[in-house]
Formats: sequence, C-alpha cells, structure tokens
Amino acid sequence: MAGDVEGFSSSIHDTSVSAGFRTLYEEGLLLDVTLVIEDHQFQAHKALLATQSDYFRIMFTADMRERDQDKIYLKGLTATGFSHVLQFMYYGTIELSMSTVHEILQAAMYVQLIEVVKFCCSFLLAKICLENCAEIMRLLDDFGVNIEGVREKLDSFLLENFVPLMARPDFLSCLSFEKLMTYLDNDHLSRFPEIELYEAVQTWLRHDRRRWRHTDTIIQNIRFCLMTPSSVFEKVPIVDAPVVALSSSTHLAGPPDESLRPEDKRAERTLIKGHQASAWAISISRRGSGGCTSVTLA
Repeated sequence: MAGDVEGFSSSIHDTSVSAGFRTLYEEGLLLDVTLVIEDHQFQAHKALLATQSDYFRIMFTADMRERDQDKIYLKGLTATGFSHVLQFMYYGTIELSMSTVHEILQAAMYVQLIEVVKFCCSFLLAKICLENCAEIMRLLDDFGVNIEGVREKLDSFLLENFVPLMARPDFLSCLSFEKLMTYLDNDHLSRFPEIELYEAVQTWLRHDRRRWRHTDTIIQNIRFCLMTPSSVFEKVPIVDAPVVALSSSTHLAGPPDESLRPEDKRAERTLIKGHQASAWAISISRRGSGGCTSVTLA
C-alpha cells in the first residue's frame, strides 16, 4: 500500500500560470526589466518574455550583457508596434488594422514572435487587393518574412492579376527584374493574351531607364508566335524607351497565332515561345542610344 504511486494532472495549470503572470503584470508586482523603445518605457517579467520569445530567451539566458541589466534599450522598432506585441505575450490576443500592422509586424519579427508574424501575414493576405498589393509585397520584403505558404499565396494573387497590376506605378516600382522573370516564366500567365504581356513588359521597362539593359533578356520570355504583326506594331510606344518591334524584312505566311497547332497553344510558356513554324525576326532598339541589336526567336 505504501509503495503505490498515483499521478495527478491539473487541467487548469497552464491557464493559472498565464493568469498569474497577468495579475502580477497588472498590479505591477515582481517586474524585473524595463524595455526602452523610442521615448517609452515598458516594464515586464524576464521569465515571461523568455517563454514567449526566442529573442528574449537568448538575451536573458546566454552570456550577453543585457542578461543582468534592469533597463534595456531596443532600437529598430516602434513603441506602438512593441506595445501590441507585449500585450500579446501576456494576454494572447492582438488587434490588427492596416494602420498598425506594419509596426506590429516589424516588432514581431524583431523579437522573433512567430505566431504574431503569422497573424500579420494572414491579415494582410486577407486584405490584399490591387490598391495595396505593392505595399504588402514591399512590407514582406522589407522585413524578410519567410513563413511557409505566405509567398505562395502572394505570388498566386500577383499571377492572377498580373496585367492590371503592371498598370500601377507603385507596383512597377517595387517589382524587381528577378521577380518579373520568374512571373514571365510561369505557365499561369497563359490566361492573359500575349499582346497584353508584351504591353506589360514595355511598361515595366519604360518605368525606369536603368531597366533598359534587361530588354534583351526579358523579350526572350515573350511568345511573339502568338501575336500578329499588326498587333505588335500597334503597341510600339513612340517614346524615348526600348522598343521591341518586328523586323520590316519579316515575311509571314499568315497570322502567327493561326500557324500554331492546338497542342502547341497549350504547351508550356518556355516551349511555345520557341515554335519553329512561326520564327520571327525581332529588332530590339534603344532610341537615342545609337545602337540596335537583332535577335531571332525560333
């Protein structure tokens, strides 16, 4: 009888520990660290911070000078953002809006509070539209957000709305050459007429003169075999910018799109642009540069 051992487990222990920390926090008891951000001071418990954030756990347990300090200065985040993050660490809830999510995401990334980062990403992707897409893309890039599934959902929206987005100056400004090439090589863009993609890349090139050096590379991803000569000439801008046009010596038996077999039209973007039956001679000229480069898409 004396040797019998029976274990018991509390169903409210986790809740009571969290509630205990909240009570101490609200009553200002046993607070052992002050975090200074901008001109604001935030008092907290080192133990609670360490359990919620890898950043603070390392700070208070590793051989760092902050481990034994009562006052710690944090730079690179805002007081507004951190106040929301601190509230979450004690209460487990957070309120997000388009006016605050930028600062909250910044603070959550800073202290490595991944759960809040995920909440911010979910909030942003649920709100994404043509008007704020560039802002959201820039926000995720600026803070190096690399949460599983987030980039895929963002890219899905971008590909679905690629042509209308390319008409927006804010999106053109933040779309890098590398990203543009990735999108142009994606089969999902086949939902758009090739002439619209041609217009889109022309718009991207005209947006910044420094992009003109990428003209040759970008044009290799445009499937001219799906466009008629007349449609291409109609879209050539009469401005001081790179121009991609059909060579005047080109002879076609018929409209390029009509020369394609149905199975060719369904081929991958990287294959269909090389269809032999519709080889076009393309001139890539930079007005004002005095130079002209000829390439042949076969």
